[in-house]
Amino acid sequence: MCTGSDVTTPPQEDPETPTIVIGADTVVAVDGRILEKPRDHEDALRMLRSLSGKQHRVITGVAIVTWGGCEGPAQEVTAFHEETRVTFSSLSEELIREYTDSGEGWDKAGAYAIQARGAMLVQGVAGDVLNAVGFPLNRFCRELTQVPPVRTGSEVSAGAGQPGGRRGTGSGVRGTGSDVSGTGSGGQGDRK
Repeated sequence: MCTGSDVTTPPQEDPETPTIVIGADTVVAVDGRILEKPRDHEDALRMLRSLSGKQHRVITGVAIVTWGGCEGPAQEVTAFHEETRVTFSSLSEELIREYTDSGEGWDKAGAYAIQARGAMLVQGVAGDVLNAVGFPLNRFCRELTQVPPVRTGSEVSAGAGQPGGRRGTGSGVRGTGSDVSGTGSGGQGDRK
């Protein structure tokens, strides 16, 4: 049974229903710098100038959190990142200004939307193009198949699926992929 201050429950009708929460954030990395969403028009211009004629990395970190209900395990976390390399053509100042003036990339890390008109800026992509759009769907699906089944509190109490009975309620963290040092920001670089 859940009680008010004992747990924080996600919004759902039945607190015994297992829940999966997915969080992701994307940044662009070039020349040792992290580019999130541009702050303003001038910031967008600076970002596109810095990407012109260069290869950069689009890095998305993803966390999959499972919660088994009020009596179930507190959480299991699977975390990974995906990296895609994108190469821009050499861009004229006129093209940079016209694209920035369109406003299309203002809410995207790196100030461009590869899935729309921003594709005209791109010479090549190495890796998962959907990651460059903002979410590594292929990798996510593979990782999701490795997430342990979410069980409700009543299943845990009954020892369902566990030799010897009840599963522990501590949290576990499982990460995959290599460390990408210097590329995280904790910011708001969602590419959409």
